[in-house]
Amino acid sequence: MAAMTRSLGLLLLALLLATPALATDFTVRGADARGGSVTGDLSVRLRSDGRFDVTLRLGEASGARGGWVGVAAGPLTCLEGAVRTEPGLAGAVTGGQARQGHLTVTLDPAAGRCAGALTVDGERLAFEGSRPTSPAPAGAAYEAWLPWEKQEAVWAAASATPYATLPAIGGRGVGGSVWDTLQALRLPLLERTFSTASDVRPARTKIFHPFGSVARVVYEPVGDHPYTGLFRSGAPGIARLSLATDEKTFIPGIALKLFVQGRPSVNVHAIPSFDAQEGRDFFLRSPTNVIPEPSALPIKLFARLAARIADPLRRPVSHLAAVDPAGAAVAEPVAPGQVYFRPAQVRFPSGGRDDFRAQLATIPEGTVIYAVHAVTKEGEVHVGNVRTTSRFVASDWGDRVLHFLHAR
Repeated sequence: MAAMTRSLGLLLLALLLATPALATDFTVRGADARGGSVTGDLSVRLRSDGRFDVTLRLGEASGARGGWVGVAAGPLTCLEGAVRTEPGLAGAVTGGQARQGHLTVTLDPAAGRCAGALTVDGERLAFEGSRPTSPAPAGAAYEAWLPWEKQEAVWAAASATPYATLPAIGGRGVGGSVWDTLQALRLPLLERTFSTASDVRPARTKIFHPFGSVARVVYEPVGDHPYTGLFRSGAPGIARLSLATDEKTFIPGIALKLFVQGRPSVNVHAIPSFDAQEGRDFFLRSPTNVIPEPSALPIKLFARLAARIADPLRRPVSHLAAVDPAGAAVAEPVAPGQVYFRPAQVRFPSGGRDDFRAQLATIPEGTVIYAVHAVTKEGEVHVGNVRTTSRFVASDWGDRVLHFLHAR
């Protein structure tokens, strides 16, 4: 570590004058082989090729500082790659050559922690760190997190305090009270669902789909298809399954949130129809983003009113094709016009009387709940799966705070 310390001292002036600070993902601390303490920060940025740009900056009590950059590969449980002193600093190093090193890092998104080691010239410096906490999964610092970190933050909030007793379905939302029904006629309130680009909102009753259950999921691409962006790469996400109003009409729906780095999440909404279904199997019908014309006159009248904000019968999915998990825009996005969420590995008794949220809670982690099919001129093509990576949980946070931006 002595050689590293001398070089870090030489780099201090150039580092302070020539290099702007990068966004901090983890605050780190560690010690070298001689017991000298160091502090600094570690930045991890997902690349479009699935690897990670990493920047490690360290400082010692003596004032010596240095920075290392490189590209790491592997799963989050074991990232590894070669690093070198930051660009523009080679002139401060003996012989004008940037120094080489090897960095290993493990990340724990759920706990917001990291650990790793930097090895240079055979000398090893070990460190560990934690991610600066955010009071809620919102804001600029939160949006810079990796997709898996965002997923864990939202899931932690949604699952932290499940209902002790499930509230009665139909007790709030449209049809549940006169006030909530009148709220559905307020266009400025409807507009917020299309303009609030955040995963959270101030707590309030959802006018439609007031009660649901939330699970951590992953969207897995399937087969060789022409669609771009998240359709091709897949992404970690959160799914909320809910009923549009009450158990009498029993209109199931899915809100799917997929996380990307550096920008707000990408969201999809789908229901099979505005018309009631016979039976209480949540997975009896296939939700879609292009909804058939409703038959009931009140729904037709509401659809005309809501059309002043956005077409209530069509929720585009083109935004899924326009971005990759690293937050980079796709140059030539290709997206289907219509998708179906075809029920896959789960069915419930059609004549059952159990609360649908209690039924969803029985779905094992790792279950494919929906197979996503794109509609083409030749017919349907299976393009992806929605697979659970947790159990379903019903909570007040998931019902009143968790927000899914509506596309238009």
